[in-house]
Amino acid sequence: MIESLVGLIAMLGMIWGAVIQQNTVLFDIMALIFVVGSAFFYALACGGNKWQRLESFGEASILAGTLGFFIGLANLVAIEDAPPEAMQIAILTLIYGYTLKFICAALVKRFGNS
Repeated sequence: MIESLVGLIAMLGMIWGAVIQQNTVLFDIMALIFVVGSAFFYALACGGNKWQRLESFGEASILAGTLGFFIGLANLVAIEDAPPEAMQIAILTLIYGYTLKFICAALVKRFGNS
């Protein structure tokens, strides 16, 4: 159990270290709500036991992140004078989706068969 906790904290620490490398914090609450909310409702719709739902949540996080990216990209094309941060926010949805999948996969692999 301790090794799982240390591994999870270390994974998140490495991701956080990469994110703040340029002395900027990459965070957008609406992008995070979009990815987490979409993945949550997908997992709810899929059903199953708690580990199957967590696995569904992880898979849906990638799908929601990709969808958020393309929505952001479409907005960039549609808005003539889009601010440079708009592309950053579009890419953040991918980062959030893959980070959540990364965490969920580790948890399901470790505890899902017990």
